[in-house]
Amino acid sequence: MSIIDENVNDTRMVSAVDVNGNGRPYLVGTATLDDMFVWYENPGDPSNRPWKRHITDTAPRPHHGY
Repeated sequence: MSIIDENVNDTRMVSAVDVNGNGRPYLVGTATLDDMFVWYENPGDPSNRPWKRHITDTAPRPHHGY
């Protein structure tokens, strides 16, 4: 198990999905207390490189991102 981001409060949904069609799984999720919908870019070598956070939306108290 690896920690992707310690600074996210109250996650409600996390899914692995290939966001850009390159064959790598990315993480997509919501954080209710942080008011954000995010996806994390797979660095290709997740054990040695950080996952980059991309905030897609800042909707108030999101619960689900499907």
